[in-house]
Amino acid sequence: MEGVKCKGDGEVEEFRWVFKKQDGTGTPVFEFFPCSMKTVRMFWNALSGTIQLADLPEKIEVVYTSLNNLIGSLDLDSLPAVVRSLHLGKNEFTANPTKGHFSVVGWTSTPVLGEAKNLFKPLVVFLSWRRPY
Repeated sequence: MEGVKCKGDGEVEEFRWVFKKQDGTGTPVFEFFPCSMKTVRMFWNALSGTIQLADLPEKIEVVYTSLNNLIGSLDLDSLPAVVRSLHLGKNEFTANPTKGHFSVVGWTSTPVLGEAKNLFKPLVVFLSWRRPY
């Protein structure tokens, strides 16, 4: 099957759904991913909705969901212990970058007209996260 890599015993090890752009729609539901999965690459699509990091398979090591339309809050403390690479950039997530080992690699403010209380709307760009060795 295209986009699915299996081990010799037939267990799914990697899922790849990339560069579909506007044709790559849907919402990833991690709780339905096979427990044997170690890598998920779902970047440069039009995926939308929220994701729950706690629902990732326990064996997952690499997660790439950059360049989509995903939204919502991220609980980085709920990542499986073996995750070593997490790429979530170019989505609309909210998270506390000072918690854990998630680093802010870009910060800019854009003017927002019509909001008297807050003249600037912060935009934070998270490029990647790695679990410390």
